[in-house]
Amino acid sequence: MDFGVQFVQKIGVIVQKPSNDPLSDVASLVQLRGRSSVRLEIGNEWAMRFVPEASKLNVIQQGECWVEIEGMSEKMSVGDCLFVKAGVPFVLASDLVIDPVNASEFFAEPENARLNSNISDVVILGGSFEFEADHGDVLTEILPDYLVIKKNHAESSILAGLLAQLDNEWRAARAGSRAICDDLIRLIFFHALRIHFERSPHLAPGWFAAIVEPGLGAAMAAIHSDPSHHWTVSELARIAGKSRSAFAERFVAVVGVGPVTYASDWRLRLAAVMLTRSKKSVTFVARAFGYLSDSAFGTAFRRKFGVSPGRYSRQSTNRVATRR
Repeated sequence: MDFGVQFVQKIGVIVQKPSNDPLSDVASLVQLRGRSSVRLEIGNEWAMRFVPEASKLNVIQQGECWVEIEGMSEKMSVGDCLFVKAGVPFVLASDLVIDPVNASEFFAEPENARLNSNISDVVILGGSFEFEADHGDVLTEILPDYLVIKKNHAESSILAGLLAQLDNEWRAARAGSRAICDDLIRLIFFHALRIHFERSPHLAPGWFAAIVEPGLGAAMAAIHSDPSHHWTVSELARIAGKSRSAFAERFVAVVGVGPVTYASDWRLRLAAVMLTRSKKSVTFVARAFGYLSDSAFGTAFRRKFGVSPGRYSRQSTNRVATRR
């Protein structure tokens, strides 16, 4: 008797792959990275105005303070998080009646680094986000100008755990702590973004709105699961469970472009990334993404990026990651 065969016939094996996730795909495309930047301890009466060059995350680790941004003011306390998009000015203060100083000018003076160092009424952890400039618009177009995530939100326990670990690693300064802090800031960013759009789905913009809408979400998942396939409206409509016309109309209304245009745009972005990161030949990339000829690929690529695939690849060494 072949006991090996008998054993195999009696067991069951389940192999589960990660589900298709356009937000994770976009984060990978732009190489989104978190960067721990500062631990601010401050006391007495104070007010500071910030104009972030990069998208920022501030976490209240101790005490409480006010935030004022785009006409909104709110008191923040321990465990609350503030996300601010690059270029959006905001004020943090013990009291909003105080005239704020410009943070960039204040911290440019070395002697201010330890001002009130013995009086730490408030402790704020700060981080920022970096990503590649070439495709960063895919991410920035869905980011709100700011988010305030309160500790009493339904998912506060998840954030609380991440924030506690962030504080521990920041204080410990052990081997690898900086890398761990960077990764935790990235995780907090994703949780904050997800909490915001799940709490207020009507505020979800563009392609993010599509991934959370039944029907459109299935079509988006299909596009991202097989980007080399040259999708038709009819194929995607069947996946979405809608008529061709109803699907196309709804897709344009939510995403802002037609489904075939979106699929083509995503395919070409991935092709551009392969050209720059892997240094594969134009012919290889064209075939990898389902183009029947270099000419067809070149025409579509120039329409999207304004240059030929070859020139784009040669110019890639001049493009560097940038902060947003």
